[in-house]
Amino acid sequence: MRGKVVLTEPTGADTQVLCRVGNSDIVVVSHDRIDTRAGDEIPLAPDLSQAHVFDAETGRSLRH
Repeated sequence: MRGKVVLTEPTGADTQVLCRVGNSDIVVVSHDRIDTRAGDEIPLAPDLSQAHVFDAETGRSLRH
């Protein structure tokens, strides 16, 4: 899938990238430096075993 970069935030050893995928926003955390700018489209290949998903209404984790 592809995501449109909204914001890139280097945070020490990691880089957080806020991306829009369709009508949803997701935060990507990379252990590498990523050179992206707002508006760039980047390929995303999430490792679902590492994903953290939350209920939009309650904010509660959906992971059991």
